[in-house]
Amino acid sequence: MTLNNDSGNNPLDLPFIILTLGSTDNRIPSQSIPDSEFATLSVTSRNANPINFNSKYEINLPLIQPPEVLKFKSLESNVTDVVFNFELKLPTVTSQYNLFLGLTSFEPMWKEQNQHEYTGRIKIPFVDSSSKILAIITIECVTIMPFQHKKNTVEDKIIWSSEKTKIVGHRGLGKNRTFSDFPQLTIGENTLLAFKKGFDLGASYVEFGTLDETGYKIPLHKMSLASFLSIHPQVSPNISIPVNQLRRTKSLDLFINSPISYSRKKWNGPWKGNFTDTIQSKFLTLENAFQQCPQEIGFNVEVKYPCTEEAENDKLHIQGINAFVDCILKCVFDNHAERKIFFSSFHPELCWMLKLKQTRFPVLFLTSASSSTFDRRNSTIDESIKFATWSSLAGIVINILPLLENPSKLKEIRKTLSNTDSNEATVDGGMIFATWGSGNNIIENVLWQIKEGVDAIILDSIGYVVSEISKK
Repeated sequence: MTLNNDSGNNPLDLPFIILTLGSTDNRIPSQSIPDSEFATLSVTSRNANPINFNSKYEINLPLIQPPEVLKFKSLESNVTDVVFNFELKLPTVTSQYNLFLGLTSFEPMWKEQNQHEYTGRIKIPFVDSSSKILAIITIECVTIMPFQHKKNTVEDKIIWSSEKTKIVGHRGLGKNRTFSDFPQLTIGENTLLAFKKGFDLGASYVEFGTLDETGYKIPLHKMSLASFLSIHPQVSPNISIPVNQLRRTKSLDLFINSPISYSRKKWNGPWKGNFTDTIQSKFLTLENAFQQCPQEIGFNVEVKYPCTEEAENDKLHIQGINAFVDCILKCVFDNHAERKIFFSSFHPELCWMLKLKQTRFPVLFLTSASSSTFDRRNSTIDESIKFATWSSLAGIVINILPLLENPSKLKEIRKTLSNTDSNEATVDGGMIFATWGSGNNIIENVLWQIKEGVDAIILDSIGYVVSEISKK
């Protein structure tokens, strides 16, 4: 069963609730179930319908490969009256637990996120008649609210043409490097000039990260949460400065009001895109990018929302994920015209939101496939593909490094994705396969991927790579 609502290819018209049985966080136990030859968990709902063509879900326990994901659609726009009934059946005893969505106090999954979105984690205890605990199951709940916009329809759905490999300009013309590492004057990343120049040199799309921390939709890449931790109220909390008046070298000296509050006053990590060794330009808002970039330039909008480790490490207090996504979607639907656009994100739940709130633009799951991540869905290539396919996403963007270490894996992935239905996101019906990473700046690696049918390659050295491709 995959992640689709019961409205076909239409955007959500009522809230959609996803219950994950078992934790997606590798550090948190998914279950505590007694040894038993037979145990089942039945899940029913009031004021919400299960999206499985049955009146309830039946799950065998213990969970062999957690997590198990259940889908429900609310019967009303207000989800406070939704109730889930969990019935645990052991050989000798039965126990029930009612989860009232409007009354439940969830543990945040991404640190201090908004508690009013009916999203978070809870450990459900099942007890017998003497209140002895029989079992504990971790439940993660994500509530996705509809996004309302007059242009948010299934008409003119973007279909990805997979006839040839597309070159995507990382942060426009490529990420900035210090002069000592790269002794050439470069154009500042994520600027209008970088977007235009990247397209002129042969990129079909330009890639940039976007976040909404200031009321502005800011097309910045790694500056996002990291750099903005250094832009904090220093004089008056009532003074704000429009982002498009900020210059790249001055951002540390300025302050901006932000819906995100945080305890850390200074960011000690690396800065991206604020070097004095680049041609400087003003920051663009996402709206500026739409209005000032030629319509022919495609946009890969990477939506940034802190994953678990980022939220915890940087002690972030995060605005609600529904409001966060809606603000960015509104800007896109207000301004996209006929531009080619696809979304991408490292955040699994955010990918769910982007996919279900709208169906016009493809959504790709970005993965580092790193064992250091807390989220099992991003821990390996196979887990990432499993997540993207179950979620019915249009495709996946994989770090090229593990594929260079194991070249046969690329062929395997291409075959898997080609045979996986992606709701007609591509002309041939398969899933989009894209890669990212510094290894894509080496022409031999790019030519190899083109030969193997990779759909898109995100890279920095646009001019060099495109020039070399044209020689072949």
